[in-house]
Amino acid sequence: VLGYEETVMPQLENALLEERLRVVDLPEAWNTSVRETLGVVPVSDAEGVLQDIHWSLGAFGYFPTYCLGNLISAQLFERAGLQLDDGRPIWIGAVTALEARQR
Repeated sequence: VLGYEETVMPQLENALLEERLRVVDLPEAWNTSVRETLGVVPVSDAEGVLQDIHWSLGAFGYFPTYCLGNLISAQLFERAGLQLDDGRPIWIGAVTALEARQR
């Protein structure tokens, strides 16, 4: 659940790095967070705490950057739409006017 991951995973990563959470307790911490936030519990760790490849690779700190990327892309999309004055929506591929302005 992208969006949820971007808020919960950094919290759990910090707890791991600060040694407030042990790796063996991570599945339980994940399930508790999902249950309290979304009202569901994954049926397995594969659908829960292990559903993303980053942690199994030892890659920490990625999720806040996804959130920033989503925010920036939404702003760029909004601004690009404001710049197209010919009335065509950019989401259907009418980007010629925008491409011309970049040159």
